[in-house]
Formats: sequence, structure tokens, C-alpha cells
Amino acid sequence: MSGIEKKNVGHKASAAVASLSVLLILLLVVFFTQTNFDRNSYLASCVEKHRLLESTASPRVILVGGSNLATGLDSKLLEDRLKRKVVNMGTCIQVGLGYMLREIASQAREGDTIAIMPEYEHWVDQFDGSKYLLMLPSLIPESISWIAPSYLSAKTLVSRISGDFPSMAQKRARHLLPFSFKSIDPDENSLLYKHTGFNQRGDFVAHLDLPGKSFDSAQPSLADFSHPNRSAIRTFNSIVRGMQARGAKIVYLPPVTTATFSRIRKSQLDSFYKEISAALNAQVIDDYSRYALSDEYFLDCIYHVRKEGRRIRTELVAADLNRILEADSPSLGSNL
Repeated sequence: MSGIEKKNVGHKASAAVASLSVLLILLLVVFFTQTNFDRNSYLASCVEKHRLLESTASPRVILVGGSNLATGLDSKLLEDRLKRKVVNMGTCIQVGLGYMLREIASQAREGDTIAIMPEYEHWVDQFDGSKYLLMLPSLIPESISWIAPSYLSAKTLVSRISGDFPSMAQKRARHLLPFSFKSIDPDENSLLYKHTGFNQRGDFVAHLDLPGKSFDSAQPSLADFSHPNRSAIRTFNSIVRGMQARGAKIVYLPPVTTATFSRIRKSQLDSFYKEISAALNAQVIDDYSRYALSDEYFLDCIYHVRKEGRRIRTELVAADLNRILEADSPSLGSNL
């Protein structure tokens, strides 16, 4: 190779490095700059939830799951029933159970009870979440360490990066504009599901008095979940073992659903709970029928209960957790 050719190669390499550096800077700006949309979004509640997770003293009950928890659990009532602090970390399915567990793993302490109540989608194709994970770094910068494992699977790395990053980069770039919050797509700026819908305890309450809407309780978008994803089970067990090593107790409970869903999907539910009861490194409450409430209590999907459904569901969770907590408490005789 002549000197001129070597010089050209060097120039091309330098240009490539410069281009990559510019691209990296742009990505950092796009994904880590907090926008007006971020501050008003439903996911902005994650900031307060994480703050509560860090500041609430143990022993405590930490609730993990998607919007079935965010919309369907009364933390104050549960605290009154359990006589210990409750941290409601419920967010949404799109975040993925893997991320949810990683977020709380380093905060788990001796005496904590981690009550996990995820939607069934997590065990089909949502354990590693969706592109909406990329909304979180601007809100909680350290979340990148909980997001990264969801992207590092050899099977999904290329497809997710090529699909998620361009899509969310474009979306977030629009949000960086001063007028973006007024001009974004209507479905992104729900008048109901936004940050202001949460109370100080991390419970979503804006929907409680709204009338129910018509929806399909068969949940046709949910694929057959009879046999939960084995990779998701392995990852679940790996993460919770770390929490158990810190002295935390792991309990798995069914999410709240409509009675119609429970009836239509009965064979799948029976198979699902038989498998996870044997496979998960957790105490599994498998009586899903207890959490199948009358359809009249629901708002807009099989997981979102309104005020009375929320009260009933909270009492059910309290009863199940109290039995577990009482069984774990040393008897009076053991202290004599």
C-alpha cells in the first residue's frame, strides 16, 4: 500500500470515528435530555416511585408489576391491613418484568417482602419490555443499567436496536422542540394516563370514579400463555436469588382480571400456574380465581379496576400477604 493510499485510509478512519462520535453525542442528547413530555408522561411516576423505594425503611412490602398494580391497588389501605410500609412500584406492561425486578434488586433488604403481580403478557413476549424502556433514561439516568440486559440477548440485540432506537429517537427528537408537547400524537398524550394521575404513594387514582368502557375480555392481543417463556423464568430466578440473598422474601400473586377472562382462558391459566408454581424461585399463590372480579368493576381492559374493584382487590392481597407474614413471624413461644 502506497503512502497516499495509507493516508486516504487514515482519513476515512478518522471521518468514521468523528461521525460515530457525533452520532453518540446526538443519541445521548436525545435519550438523556428530559423534556416537557417526559415530565408530564405516565412514566414520570417512576421517579417518585424510585425515590420511595430508596427512602422507605424496612421491613416493607414492595409491589412489583404493571398497570394492574398502578391502577388497582390502594397502598394506604394495604398498609393499614399489613401494619407495615408499602411501596407500589407498579408501572406498565411495556416496561417489562425484567426491568422491574432489576430496579428493585439492589434495594432489597433484610425483612422486605417482594410481592410480584405481573400481567400474563410478561411471560409471552414482554418480559424484556418494549421500545418504551428508552423513555426512562431521561427520567432516571441510572436506569440504563437495568435496561441494558433487556437488549443484550444475542437473539434480540440487532432486531431491537434496529427497530427500537430509530423509532424512539425520532419520537424523542420531536419532544425536544419547545412546542412538542402540544403537537404530539393524541395517543401519546392521553388525557387520563399521565403523571398527574398518581397520588403521593405511587397509586394511579385518576380513573377511580370513571364509568366503565366496552372492551373484549377475551384479551385477543394476548397470545397463548399456557407455557411461560423458559428464558424469562431463568432470568426471573437469577434476579430474585440475589434479593433472597439479601434477606428478602419473594411472593408471586395473580394479577386482577375480569371474571370473563378467567372463564375463557381457564385451561391456559390452569397450565400456567401449574408450571410457574414448580419453576419459580418464589412462594406462588396460584388461586387465580380469587382475583377474577366481576366485569362491572373494570374500566378499559381486563387489568384496570375502578374504585370498588380496587378496594376488593386490595383486601384480597392483604389477606394473602398477612397469611404469609404471620406464618413467617416467630411465635410467642419461640421467644420464651
